Amino acid sequence: MPEVEQSVTPLSDLSRVVADGLKVPVVFKSPADSWLHSSLWSPEALASVAGDVRTDFRIWPLASGSVWETDCPTEDASLSQFNDWLEREAGNRQTLSRSNPFYRFPYKDVCLYAGYKEMKDLFGVGSPVHDCVDWTCAGLPGRGGCKSVFWMGTAGAYTPCHYDSYGHNIVAQLYGRKRWTLFAPSDSDRLYPSRIPYEESSVFSSVDHKCPDLEKHPAFAHASKYQVTLEAGDVLYVPKHWWHLVESLDTSISINTWVEMDSDGIDRVGEAVARTLVSSIMSRSSMPREEWLNPNEVLESHDCNLGLLQVALSSCRSTKSEERSDQDRRVLSSDAASQEYLTTIDSGPSRPPPGNLLEPDAKRPCTDPARAQDACVPASPQAHCPPSDGDGDDDGAVPSEDTSVKLEVDLLNAVLSPDILHLIAMRLVDRNT
Repeated sequence: MPEVEQSVTPLSDLSRVVADGLKVPVVFKSPADSWLHSSLWSPEALASVAGDVRTDFRIWPLASGSVWETDCPTEDASLSQFNDWLEREAGNRQTLSRSNPFYRFPYKDVCLYAGYKEMKDLFGVGSPVHDCVDWTCAGLPGRGGCKSVFWMGTAGAYTPCHYDSYGHNIVAQLYGRKRWTLFAPSDSDRLYPSRIPYEESSVFSSVDHKCPDLEKHPAFAHASKYQVTLEAGDVLYVPKHWWHLVESLDTSISINTWVEMDSDGIDRVGEAVARTLVSSIMSRSSMPREEWLNPNEVLESHDCNLGLLQVALSSCRSTKSEERSDQDRRVLSSDAASQEYLTTIDSGPSRPPPGNLLEPDAKRPCTDPARAQDACVPASPQAHCPPSDGDGDDDGAVPSEDTSVKLEVDLLNAVLSPDILHLIAMRLVDRNT
Protein backbone atom coordinates (compact mmCIF):
# COMPACT_ATOMS: atom_id res chain seq x y z
CA MET A 1 0.00 0.00 0.00
CA PRO A 2 1.55 3.34 -1.02
CA GLU A 3 1.90 5.90 1.75
CA VAL A 4 1.26 9.61 1.51
CA GLU A 5 4.55 11.46 1.27
CA GLN A 6 5.91 13.86 3.89
CA SER A 7 6.83 17.13 2.23
CA VAL A 8 10.28 18.62 2.71
CA THR A 9 8.85 21.92 1.46
CA PRO A 10 7.83 24.44 4.15
CA LEU A 11 4.09 24.72 4.79
CA SER A 12 4.24 28.38 3.73
CA ASP A 13 5.02 27.19 0.18
CA LEU A 14 1.97 24.91 -0.04
CA SER A 15 -0.03 27.20 -2.33
CA ARG A 16 2.96 27.65 -4.61
CA VAL A 17 3.61 23.93 -5.08
CA VAL A 18 -0.12 23.35 -5.67
CA ALA A 19 -0.10 26.04 -8.36
CA ASP A 20 2.97 24.36 -9.86
CA GLY A 21 0.92 21.20 -10.43
CA LEU A 22 1.03 19.04 -7.29
CA LYS A 23 -1.37 16.15 -8.08
CA VAL A 24 -0.96 13.76 -5.15
CA PRO A 25 -1.72 14.06 -1.41
CA VAL A 26 1.15 15.39 0.68
CA VAL A 27 1.61 15.98 4.43
CA PHE A 28 3.26 19.20 5.58
CA LYS A 29 4.63 19.92 9.05
CA SER A 30 3.47 23.17 10.60
CA PRO A 31 5.88 25.51 12.39
CA ALA A 32 5.75 25.30 16.17
CA ASP A 33 4.70 28.94 16.53
CA SER A 34 1.67 28.67 14.22
CA TRP A 35 -1.97 28.74 15.32
CA LEU A 36 -2.15 24.97 14.84
CA HIS A 37 -0.24 24.58 18.10
CA SER A 38 -2.48 26.91 20.13
CA SER A 39 -3.51 25.74 23.60
CA LEU A 40 -7.15 26.15 22.47
CA TRP A 41 -7.15 22.84 20.65
CA SER A 42 -8.35 20.28 23.17
CA PRO A 43 -11.85 19.33 24.39
CA GLU A 44 -10.97 20.65 27.85
CA ALA A 45 -9.76 24.02 26.54
CA LEU A 46 -12.76 24.42 24.24
CA ALA A 47 -15.06 23.64 27.17
CA SER A 48 -13.30 26.38 29.11
CA VAL A 49 -13.52 29.16 26.49
CA ALA A 50 -16.64 28.05 24.55
CA GLY A 51 -18.37 25.64 26.89
CA ASP A 52 -21.86 27.02 26.23
CA VAL A 53 -21.57 26.50 22.47
CA ARG A 54 -24.06 23.83 21.43
CA THR A 55 -24.17 21.60 18.39
CA ASP A 56 -25.50 18.23 17.34
CA PHE A 57 -23.30 15.19 17.88
CA ARG A 58 -23.87 12.13 15.75
CA ILE A 59 -23.78 8.90 17.75
CA TRP A 60 -22.04 6.10 15.86
CA PRO A 61 -22.17 2.50 17.10
CA LEU A 62 -18.74 0.94 17.34
CA ALA A 63 -19.72 -1.75 14.83
CA SER A 64 -17.55 -3.86 12.56
CA GLY A 65 -19.03 -2.53 9.32
CA SER A 66 -19.55 0.93 7.88
CA VAL A 67 -22.57 2.91 9.05
CA TRP A 68 -24.20 5.69 7.04
CA GLU A 69 -24.97 9.00 8.69
CA THR A 70 -28.64 8.43 7.89
CA ASP A 71 -28.61 5.44 10.26
CA CYS A 72 -27.24 7.34 13.27
CA PRO A 73 -29.19 9.35 15.86
CA THR A 74 -28.02 12.75 17.05
CA GLU A 75 -28.00 14.54 20.39
CA ASP A 76 -27.82 18.29 20.90
CA ALA A 77 -25.19 19.08 23.52
CA SER A 78 -22.75 21.75 24.65
CA LEU A 79 -18.99 21.46 24.37
CA SER A 80 -18.87 21.36 28.18
CA GLN A 81 -21.22 18.38 28.27
CA PHE A 82 -19.10 16.60 25.68
CA ASN A 83 -15.96 17.22 27.72
CA ASP A 84 -17.68 16.08 30.95
CA TRP A 85 -18.58 12.78 29.25
CA LEU A 86 -14.96 12.33 28.16
CA GLU A 87 -13.72 13.11 31.68
CA ARG A 88 -16.01 10.48 33.20
CA GLU A 89 -14.85 7.83 30.75
CA ALA A 90 -11.22 8.75 31.41
CA GLY A 91 -11.77 8.27 35.14
CA ASN A 92 -11.20 11.93 35.93
CA ARG A 93 -14.80 12.44 36.92
CA GLN A 94 -16.79 10.03 39.06
CA THR A 95 -20.29 11.21 38.26
CA LEU A 96 -22.12 12.68 35.31
CA SER A 97 -25.34 14.66 35.54
CA ARG A 98 -28.40 12.80 34.31
CA SER A 99 -29.24 15.90 32.32
CA ASN A 100 -26.14 15.31 30.19
CA PRO A 101 -27.39 14.02 26.80
CA PHE A 102 -24.61 11.42 26.75
CA TYR A 103 -25.33 10.03 30.21
CA ARG A 104 -26.71 6.72 28.93
CA PHE A 105 -23.97 6.05 26.36
CA PRO A 106 -20.94 4.00 27.51
CA TYR A 107 -17.67 5.06 25.89
CA LYS A 108 -16.90 1.46 24.88
CA ASP A 109 -20.09 1.13 22.82
CA VAL A 110 -20.31 4.36 20.84
CA CYS A 111 -18.36 7.21 19.35
CA LEU A 112 -19.52 10.80 19.19
CA TYR A 113 -18.90 13.03 16.20
CA ALA A 114 -19.53 16.72 15.65
CA GLY A 115 -18.44 17.00 12.03
CA TYR A 116 -18.79 19.46 9.17
CA LYS A 117 -19.46 22.51 11.39
CA GLU A 118 -18.92 25.89 9.78
CA MET A 119 -16.76 27.79 12.29
CA LYS A 120 -18.49 31.10 11.71
CA ASP A 121 -21.81 29.47 12.61
CA LEU A 122 -20.55 27.31 15.48
CA PHE A 123 -18.33 29.76 17.34
CA GLY A 124 -19.21 33.10 15.78
CA VAL A 125 -17.04 35.71 14.11
CA GLY A 126 -15.05 37.57 16.76
CA SER A 127 -14.79 34.63 19.17
CA PRO A 128 -11.29 33.51 20.24
CA VAL A 129 -11.72 30.10 18.62
CA HIS A 130 -12.95 31.42 15.28
CA ASP A 131 -10.40 34.22 15.07
CA CYS A 132 -7.48 31.97 15.97
CA VAL A 133 -7.60 30.32 12.53
CA ASP A 134 -5.28 31.88 9.95
CA TRP A 135 -4.27 29.98 6.83
CA THR A 136 -1.53 32.49 5.98
CA CYS A 137 0.90 29.89 7.28
CA ALA A 138 -0.15 27.70 4.30
CA GLY A 139 0.33 30.47 1.78
CA LEU A 140 -3.31 31.61 1.91
CA PRO A 141 -3.29 35.12 3.37
CA GLY A 142 -6.66 36.50 4.39
CA ARG A 143 -8.28 33.07 4.75
CA GLY A 144 -9.45 32.40 8.31
CA GLY A 145 -12.29 30.98 10.34
CA CYS A 146 -15.01 32.26 7.98
CA LYS A 147 -13.89 29.75 5.36
CA SER A 148 -13.06 26.91 7.71
CA VAL A 149 -14.91 23.83 8.94
CA PHE A 150 -14.58 22.22 12.40
CA TRP A 151 -14.52 18.47 13.13
CA MET A 152 -14.37 16.83 16.58
CA GLY A 153 -14.98 13.22 17.50
CA THR A 154 -13.96 10.32 19.69
CA ALA A 155 -12.03 7.20 18.72
CA GLY A 156 -13.89 5.30 16.00
CA ALA A 157 -15.74 8.30 14.56
CA TYR A 158 -15.39 8.35 10.80
CA THR A 159 -16.46 9.97 7.58
CA PRO A 160 -17.58 7.45 4.90
CA CYS A 161 -15.53 7.20 1.72
CA HIS A 162 -16.41 10.01 -0.70
CA TYR A 163 -14.92 12.77 -2.79
CA ASP A 164 -15.75 16.48 -2.77
CA SER A 165 -16.91 18.10 -6.00
CA TYR A 166 -15.31 21.50 -5.49
CA GLY A 167 -11.82 22.73 -4.80
CA HIS A 168 -8.81 21.14 -3.20
CA ASN A 169 -8.81 20.43 0.51
CA ILE A 170 -6.33 21.54 3.16
CA VAL A 171 -6.71 19.80 6.52
CA ALA A 172 -5.05 20.81 9.80
CA GLN A 173 -4.89 18.14 12.48
CA LEU A 174 -4.99 19.99 15.81
CA TYR A 175 -5.52 17.33 18.49
CA GLY A 176 -5.31 13.54 18.57
CA ARG A 177 -4.80 11.34 15.53
CA LYS A 178 -6.79 10.60 12.39
CA ARG A 179 -6.17 7.94 9.77
CA TRP A 180 -6.80 9.02 6.19
CA THR A 181 -7.31 6.46 3.43
CA LEU A 182 -7.27 7.97 -0.05
CA PHE A 183 -7.86 6.84 -3.64
CA ALA A 184 -6.99 8.62 -6.87
CA PRO A 185 -9.78 9.86 -9.19
CA SER A 186 -8.65 7.21 -11.69
CA ASP A 187 -10.01 4.58 -9.28
CA SER A 188 -13.55 5.99 -9.32
CA ASP A 189 -15.11 3.08 -11.19
CA ARG A 190 -13.54 0.63 -8.72
CA LEU A 191 -15.20 2.47 -5.82
CA TYR A 192 -18.76 2.21 -7.20
CA PRO A 193 -19.85 5.87 -6.93
CA SER A 194 -23.31 6.61 -5.55
CA ARG A 195 -25.39 9.77 -5.05
CA ILE A 196 -27.72 8.12 -2.55
CA PRO A 197 -27.85 9.23 0.21
CA TYR A 198 -27.72 12.56 -1.58
CA GLU A 199 -25.50 15.35 -0.31
CA GLU A 200 -24.71 18.37 -2.45
CA SER A 201 -21.08 18.29 -3.64
CA SER A 202 -20.35 14.85 -2.12
CA VAL A 203 -20.08 11.61 -4.11
CA PHE A 204 -20.04 8.50 -1.92
CA SER A 205 -18.56 5.05 -2.47
CA SER A 206 -21.04 2.16 -2.27
CA VAL A 207 -18.35 -0.16 -0.94
CA ASP A 208 -18.30 -1.07 2.76
CA HIS A 209 -14.64 -0.20 3.25
CA LYS A 210 -14.46 -1.89 6.64
CA CYS A 211 -15.87 -5.20 5.37
CA PRO A 212 -15.79 -5.09 1.56
CA ASP A 213 -17.99 -7.59 -0.29
CA LEU A 214 -15.89 -8.49 -3.31
CA GLU A 215 -18.66 -10.57 -4.84
CA LYS A 216 -20.83 -7.47 -4.94
CA HIS A 217 -17.98 -5.04 -5.70
CA PRO A 218 -15.27 -7.14 -7.41
CA ALA A 219 -13.44 -4.21 -9.00
CA PHE A 220 -12.66 -2.78 -5.56
CA ALA A 221 -9.98 -5.46 -5.19
CA HIS A 222 -7.96 -3.60 -7.84
CA ALA A 223 -8.22 -0.13 -6.28
CA SER A 224 -4.95 1.38 -4.99
CA LYS A 225 -5.27 3.00 -1.60
CA TYR A 226 -2.96 5.56 -0.03
CA GLN A 227 -2.88 5.84 3.74
CA VAL A 228 -1.51 8.25 6.32
CA THR A 229 -2.01 8.90 10.03
CA LEU A 230 -2.15 12.59 10.88
CA GLU A 231 -0.91 13.80 14.24
CA ALA A 232 -1.33 17.19 15.91
CA GLY A 233 0.46 19.83 13.85
CA ASP A 234 0.22 17.96 10.53
CA VAL A 235 -1.38 19.59 7.49
CA LEU A 236 -2.67 17.37 4.68
CA TYR A 237 -3.14 18.53 1.11
CA VAL A 238 -5.93 16.59 -0.66
CA PRO A 239 -6.09 17.24 -4.44
CA LYS A 240 -9.44 17.84 -6.09
CA HIS A 241 -11.66 14.78 -6.57
CA TRP A 242 -9.46 12.44 -4.53
CA TRP A 243 -11.57 9.94 -2.63
CA HIS A 244 -11.04 9.75 1.12
CA LEU A 245 -12.21 7.81 4.17
CA VAL A 246 -11.32 9.38 7.54
CA GLU A 247 -11.32 7.73 10.98
CA SER A 248 -10.42 9.12 14.40
CA LEU A 249 -7.91 6.91 16.22
CA ASP A 250 -8.22 8.98 19.41
CA THR A 251 -10.43 11.83 20.48
CA SER A 252 -9.44 14.30 17.79
CA ILE A 253 -9.98 17.83 16.53
CA SER A 254 -9.28 19.03 13.01
CA ILE A 255 -10.13 22.02 10.83
CA ASN A 256 -10.17 22.19 7.06
CA THR A 257 -10.70 24.67 4.26
CA TRP A 258 -11.68 23.99 0.65
CA VAL A 259 -9.77 26.23 -1.76
CA GLU A 260 -11.67 27.27 -4.87
CA MET A 261 -10.35 26.31 -8.31
CA ASP A 262 -11.07 27.54 -11.83
CA SER A 263 -12.46 24.11 -12.75
CA ASP A 264 -15.17 24.36 -10.08
CA GLY A 265 -17.49 26.17 -12.51
CA ILE A 266 -18.22 23.10 -14.62
CA ASP A 267 -18.62 20.99 -11.47
CA ARG A 268 -21.21 23.42 -10.11
CA VAL A 269 -23.22 22.89 -13.29
CA GLY A 270 -22.94 19.13 -12.76
CA GLU A 271 -24.04 19.43 -9.13
CA ALA A 272 -27.03 21.55 -10.17
CA VAL A 273 -27.99 18.81 -12.65
CA ALA A 274 -27.64 16.18 -9.92
CA ARG A 275 -29.81 18.17 -7.51
CA THR A 276 -32.52 18.62 -10.14
CA LEU A 277 -32.65 14.93 -11.06
CA VAL A 278 -32.51 13.64 -7.47
CA SER A 279 -35.27 16.04 -6.43
CA SER A 280 -37.47 15.05 -9.34
CA ILE A 281 -37.23 11.31 -8.75
CA MET A 282 -37.33 11.59 -4.96
CA SER A 283 -40.58 13.57 -5.09
CA ARG A 284 -42.30 10.60 -6.73
CA SER A 285 -40.54 7.76 -4.93
CA SER A 286 -41.99 5.48 -2.27
CA MET A 287 -38.61 5.36 -0.49
CA PRO A 288 -38.73 7.48 2.71
CA ARG A 289 -37.23 10.94 2.30
CA GLU A 290 -34.74 10.38 5.14
CA GLU A 291 -33.21 7.47 3.18
CA TRP A 292 -32.70 9.69 0.13
CA LEU A 293 -30.95 12.55 1.89
CA ASN A 294 -27.95 12.89 4.14
CA PRO A 295 -28.76 14.72 7.40
CA ASN A 296 -29.19 18.50 7.09
CA GLU A 297 -29.49 18.30 3.30
CA VAL A 298 -32.38 20.35 1.93
CA LEU A 299 -33.83 20.06 -1.55
CA GLU A 300 -35.63 22.95 -3.20
CA SER A 301 -38.59 23.05 -5.56
CA HIS A 302 -38.23 22.05 -9.21
CA ASP A 303 -38.37 25.68 -10.37
CA CYS A 304 -35.76 26.68 -7.81
CA ASN A 305 -33.47 23.84 -8.92
CA LEU A 306 -33.74 25.01 -12.53
CA GLY A 307 -32.95 28.52 -11.37
CA LEU A 308 -29.81 27.29 -9.58
CA LEU A 309 -28.81 25.42 -12.72
CA GLN A 310 -29.26 28.60 -14.72
CA VAL A 311 -27.08 30.50 -12.21
CA ALA A 312 -24.33 27.87 -12.55
CA LEU A 313 -24.49 28.06 -16.33
CA SER A 314 -24.44 31.84 -16.28
CA SER A 315 -21.32 31.76 -14.13
CA CYS A 316 -19.63 29.42 -16.63
CA ARG A 317 -20.60 31.73 -19.50
CA SER A 318 -19.16 34.70 -17.61
CA THR A 319 -15.99 32.77 -16.89
CA LYS A 320 -15.47 31.85 -20.54
CA SER A 321 -16.10 35.45 -21.56
CA GLU A 322 -13.65 36.75 -18.95
CA GLU A 323 -11.02 34.24 -20.04
CA ARG A 324 -11.30 35.44 -23.61
CA SER A 325 -10.94 39.11 -22.62
CA ASP A 326 -8.51 38.88 -19.72
CA GLN A 327 -6.89 35.66 -18.55
CA ASP A 328 -5.93 37.13 -15.19
CA ARG A 329 -9.42 38.17 -14.07
CA ARG A 330 -11.80 35.95 -12.13
CA VAL A 331 -15.55 36.00 -11.84
CA LEU A 332 -17.47 35.78 -8.60
CA SER A 333 -18.02 32.24 -7.32
CA SER A 334 -21.37 30.70 -8.16
CA ASP A 335 -21.86 30.01 -4.45
CA ALA A 336 -22.47 33.74 -3.98
CA ALA A 337 -24.64 33.94 -7.08
CA SER A 338 -26.69 30.92 -5.97
CA GLN A 339 -27.22 32.41 -2.54
CA GLU A 340 -28.37 35.67 -4.14
CA TYR A 341 -30.85 33.75 -6.26
CA LEU A 342 -32.18 31.79 -3.28
CA THR A 343 -32.68 35.06 -1.42
CA THR A 344 -34.74 36.49 -4.28
CA ILE A 345 -37.04 33.49 -4.57
CA ASP A 346 -37.66 33.46 -0.82
CA SER A 347 -39.40 36.81 -1.22
CA GLY A 348 -41.26 36.16 -4.47
CA PRO A 349 -42.81 33.56 -6.75
CA SER A 350 -40.71 30.41 -7.15
CA ARG A 351 -39.64 30.89 -10.77
CA PRO A 352 -36.20 30.56 -12.35
CA PRO A 353 -34.57 33.52 -14.02
CA PRO A 354 -35.02 33.79 -17.80
CA GLY A 355 -32.84 31.45 -19.82
CA ASN A 356 -32.72 30.05 -23.32
CA LEU A 357 -32.72 26.26 -22.94
CA LEU A 358 -33.72 26.05 -19.30
CA GLU A 359 -36.91 28.07 -19.23
CA PRO A 360 -39.48 25.30 -18.54
CA ASP A 361 -42.26 24.74 -21.04
CA ALA A 362 -45.82 25.22 -19.85
CA LYS A 363 -47.21 21.94 -18.62
CA ARG A 364 -49.52 21.29 -21.56
CA PRO A 365 -51.97 18.40 -21.17
CA CYS A 366 -51.76 16.18 -24.23
CA THR A 367 -55.16 15.83 -25.89
CA ASP A 368 -54.00 14.02 -29.02
CA PRO A 369 -53.43 10.31 -28.21
CA ALA A 370 -51.23 9.99 -31.30
CA ARG A 371 -48.80 12.47 -29.76
CA ALA A 372 -49.00 11.13 -26.19
CA GLN A 373 -45.56 9.55 -26.24
CA ASP A 374 -43.91 12.79 -27.37
CA ALA A 375 -45.78 15.21 -25.11
CA CYS A 376 -44.38 16.50 -21.85
CA VAL A 377 -47.54 15.39 -19.99
CA PRO A 378 -49.27 12.12 -20.97
CA ALA A 379 -52.97 12.12 -21.81
CA SER A 380 -53.71 9.68 -19.00
CA PRO A 381 -51.83 7.95 -16.15
CA GLN A 382 -51.78 4.76 -18.23
CA ALA A 383 -50.23 6.38 -21.31
CA HIS A 384 -46.73 5.04 -20.62
CA CYS A 385 -47.44 2.10 -18.32
CA PRO A 386 -46.22 -1.34 -19.41
CA PRO A 387 -49.04 -3.75 -20.32
CA SER A 388 -50.27 -6.21 -17.73
CA ASP A 389 -52.88 -8.96 -17.78
CA GLY A 390 -53.64 -8.35 -14.12
CA ASP A 391 -52.14 -11.49 -12.61
CA GLY A 392 -49.06 -9.64 -11.34
CA ASP A 393 -46.67 -12.10 -13.00
CA ASP A 394 -46.04 -10.36 -16.34
CA ASP A 395 -42.46 -9.56 -17.18
CA GLY A 396 -43.76 -6.28 -18.58
CA ALA A 397 -46.04 -5.43 -15.64
CA VAL A 398 -45.65 -2.36 -13.48
CA PRO A 399 -42.70 -3.14 -11.14
CA SER A 400 -43.20 -3.76 -7.45
CA GLU A 401 -42.42 -1.04 -4.93
CA ASP A 402 -39.07 -2.60 -4.00
CA THR A 403 -38.13 -3.04 -7.65
CA SER A 404 -39.14 0.54 -8.43
CA VAL A 405 -36.92 1.92 -5.65
CA LYS A 406 -33.96 -0.13 -6.87
CA LEU A 407 -34.54 1.09 -10.42
CA GLU A 408 -34.71 4.69 -9.20
CA VAL A 409 -31.40 4.42 -7.36
CA ASP A 410 -29.70 2.51 -10.18
CA LEU A 411 -30.95 5.06 -12.72
CA LEU A 412 -29.60 8.00 -10.73
CA ASN A 413 -26.25 6.35 -10.08
CA ALA A 414 -25.90 5.52 -13.78
CA VAL A 415 -26.80 8.98 -15.06
CA LEU A 416 -24.95 10.79 -12.27
CA SER A 417 -21.76 8.74 -12.40
CA PRO A 418 -18.81 11.15 -12.37
CA ASP A 419 -17.77 10.76 -16.03
CA ILE A 420 -21.29 10.96 -17.44
CA LEU A 421 -22.29 13.88 -15.23
CA HIS A 422 -19.20 15.77 -16.39
CA LEU A 423 -20.15 15.17 -20.04
CA ILE A 424 -23.70 16.37 -19.38
CA ALA A 425 -22.37 19.52 -17.71
CA MET A 426 -19.97 20.18 -20.59
CA ARG A 427 -22.77 19.73 -23.15
CA LEU A 428 -25.05 22.09 -21.24
CA VAL A 429 -22.34 24.73 -21.05
CA ASP A 430 -21.61 24.38 -24.77
CA ARG A 431 -25.30 24.72 -25.66
CA ASN A 432 -25.71 27.75 -23.42
CA THR A 433 -22.66 29.73 -24.49
